[in-house]
Amino acid sequence: MMADSPEKLFQLAQSLESGGDFAAAADAYRRGLELAPDTGEAHHNLAGILRRLGLADESLAYARRAAQLLPGRPPVLNSLGQSLEQSDLAEEAEAAFRDALTSEPNYPPAAANLGRLLERRQRPDEAAAVLAPAQAANPGDAALNVNLANAYLGLGRPDEAASLLNAATALDPDLAPALNSLGTAHYIMHDWAAAAAAFTRAIALDPEFAQARENLAQTRFQMGSYAVGWPDYEWRWKNPDNHLTKINFAAPEWDGKPLAGRTLLLHAEQGFGDAIQFVRFAAAIEKQGGRILLACQKELVSLLTGACKLDDVVALDGPVPDHQCHAALLSLPRMLGITGPWPAGSAPYLSAAPHAAITDVGRTNMRIGAAWAGRRRHFMDAYRNRSCQALDFHALAERPGVSLFGLQTDTAGEGPPFAMTDLSPHMTDFAASAALVQAMDIIVTVDTALAHLAGALGKPCAVMLAYTSDWRWNDIYGRIPWYPSVFAFRQPAPGDWSGAFSDLILAFEAGLPIPGGSKLKLP
Repeated sequence: MMADSPEKLFQLAQSLESGGDFAAAADAYRRGLELAPDTGEAHHNLAGILRRLGLADESLAYARRAAQLLPGRPPVLNSLGQSLEQSDLAEEAEAAFRDALTSEPNYPPAAANLGRLLERRQRPDEAAAVLAPAQAANPGDAALNVNLANAYLGLGRPDEAASLLNAATALDPDLAPALNSLGTAHYIMHDWAAAAAAFTRAIALDPEFAQARENLAQTRFQMGSYAVGWPDYEWRWKNPDNHLTKINFAAPEWDGKPLAGRTLLLHAEQGFGDAIQFVRFAAAIEKQGGRILLACQKELVSLLTGACKLDDVVALDGPVPDHQCHAALLSLPRMLGITGPWPAGSAPYLSAAPHAAITDVGRTNMRIGAAWAGRRRHFMDAYRNRSCQALDFHALAERPGVSLFGLQTDTAGEGPPFAMTDLSPHMTDFAASAALVQAMDIIVTVDTALAHLAGALGKPCAVMLAYTSDWRWNDIYGRIPWYPSVFAFRQPAPGDWSGAFSDLILAFEAGLPIPGGSKLKLP
């Protein structure tokens, strides 16, 4: 064979790939395909290498050509699905994986990939239907075990997931993804120590495992160990499950030192509630002649303007003001050396006048603001589903001396079958929502953004929590440490909203101890 023959180049490419030199292997495949453009296996192999190099568009082109040249082959169709997924073409990827399984039912790589894709697209029931028979046929396949366990987690079956993952790690103790999922199963079941141990083992095997590091941080927060949790929480930026984009500012990240004349640009990074919760830390920054700016969601600009020593507040999607350094809001505790919910007594740190739509003229009833739905996540998971039904507020609505006001922004579907004044048309932004909250006597909410708002305003609030909730709402101190005016009422069992509301009614009848030493009682 000639030195530059396609056969020789393909052999060279395989050798380079085996040695880990993927860029050189890709170049050898490209050169070989220039000489033999219809070599299907070379297209297939090159597509896989290019995926590893992060060259999604080029990988997809070669994967498509491989599927044309080698029709109906499960490995080729599976590879096409992977390249499509890497190019954010999820529906086409799903079709390719299904084509592979049509050619060979229970083909492990395609079943594992399709199940993972479906689970990440919030379709855990479909994922389990694909994965369960494939795992039964291939019980030693690590990817099938882990992905089926993740589907079970999405279906609210953490005990089954843990059993599957324990078996998987018994077969392969060095399986970091299985340990991460095992930690998640323990986390969902409130076994924080076991969760932390599993995440720690996963990180020991793979120190760059971003999901495990962030999961460990959140477990530490659940345990009240904030100081050791903040450094690992920085791995949220590298966790692909978060879809966070770290803004590339020209100025450097803040060094945590007094500003001494510099302008610091703080920026929101996650949801509305996260920005409301963490803006408090701006007040701890030593200005020394400097300025503090905040870029946040446009819906929050009016609310946060002038709060917590902020000199100006702008919308994230607008022009970036001049600054000498920047920091993400949720990185401030680490930068400031905060060891806990600093300080619990700092709330209220936001203010609002009661909304003009609510008048006190002739009022005798207690006003309760209600929201019954949060973000639509984990909706098939009884452990973590954050939404209840408007009907769950029935006992409060029918209580003599109580007036119920709806603060639910997404009011799609049927309204509640009892008297409730819908205030959602007035909730034009968070400043307007704050004014409505301020006009209430207490907020009862499943929507945690509203709970953050009430807590930051110092308004009494009962946050109704799923059995497993976010670390921000841990009540290891007997109260929500971030907000003295907020009370947690957690499901006593997964999916048991009636139990949570019964606990609320009992506590409310006895009197909720609000800041200032008084008690708020139901009429």
